[in-house]
Amino acid sequence: MDTTRIHRLLLVEDDPARYEFFKRHTAPEFRIVWARSGGTALAILKRDAPDDYAGILLDHDLGDQGRGDGFATGQVVARAVAQKIDNSVPVLVHSTNDKGATHMVSTLRGADFDVTRVAFYDLSVERYLAWLTGVFKETVD
Repeated sequence: MDTTRIHRLLLVEDDPARYEFFKRHTAPEFRIVWARSGGTALAILKRDAPDDYAGILLDHDLGDQGRGDGFATGQVVARAVAQKIDNSVPVLVHSTNDKGATHMVSTLRGADFDVTRVAFYDLSVERYLAWLTGVFKETVD
């Protein structure tokens, strides 16, 4: 992998154990920007440029974490991603909420995003690394 450039990943996830999984298995060429709540994710999307991220990882059931930034589910975040982020950015929906994940995938695919859907309990290190390798190839092509 190209070590001269850091590629940013937006991780929308309220579970610290899941964050640790992604952090532990993400190559050093990537930097995770962690949004611990839907409200935080929306603020990040509003602030950052449409092409600031090499990839996005989305959960559905997000708590507000007491941060005072409002409550927003992953579906609300998916709609904001579809409106704000360049659709060449790959997305991994790792939510274990089947109904919520289905809606998120539908929203993003409707906006022509390349979406991979793997519930977190089925997300092996190998599957995550395969997705991440695809993200890396997208960023250097």
